[in-house]
Amino acid sequence: MILLAALAALVIGSHGVMVDAGMGYAVWALLLGIVAGNALERLAAGDRAWAAQAKAWIDPAAGGGEFFIKVGLVLLAVDIEQVLGTRPREVDIRL
Repeated sequence: MILLAALAALVIGSHGVMVDAGMGYAVWALLLGIVAGNALERLAAGDRAWAAQAKAWIDPAAGGGEFFIKVGLVLLAVDIEQVLGTRPREVDIRL
């Protein structure tokens, strides 16, 4: 199920209109994940046994991804010079 959502996000995000708008596959993967998670949560809260089983099956796989999304958003918003206090060193490699 997660693989199908990832493939759907890749197909939608690689469409010409979406590329021009700057909405790549990562944005669509987040949106599809949010929609699927909320849908399963609401169905599992009702009297649907299959939804509760699907949620229990997907939760371990989705839990780690949420952490990486949060870390990625924080790192995108921070300037590396502010974190380190100085500019990063440049590595000079000569052959």
